Amino acid sequence: MRAESMVNTEISAEIGIEVLHRSSVEGARPRSFTIGPRFEQTLLALPDRRRRKTIRILADVVVGAPGPLSARSDHPFRVAAASTAPPLVGFDGAVARRCYVERNVASALRLHYWVMSGGALEFAAAGNHDEMDAPA
Repeated sequence: MRAESMVNTEISAEIGIEVLHRSSVEGARPRSFTIGPRFEQTLLALPDRRRRKTIRILADVVVGAPGPLSARSDHPFRVAAASTAPPLVGFDGAVARRCYVERNVASALRLHYWVMSGGALEFAAAGNHDEMDAPA
């Protein structure tokens, strides 16, 4: 097994453990997920405390319960800054989304991910608000 596959497996396992802790949340509807090509790199670049916080938020996204997602201001990633701009849609029909990992702090952490046409998730990137481009 390649080293990157082992790390992706570890990240997936950490998310899975957190998902189990959230399985009884009202409205929980866990979805399958994959780790996107840039995600591992962006997650591992975070300091440990921020990385652990991001894993917890990833679990909230996987569980898909309205309460935790609303608390994270989960919303479409738009093609422009205007709130009326359409969401970014990939060539395969996946819709880009983003949510807060942190708020009201300098360089607040954000999570970008894709929701595939069948409902599965692909985590794209985690990073500081000001440094985040559109998900790749």
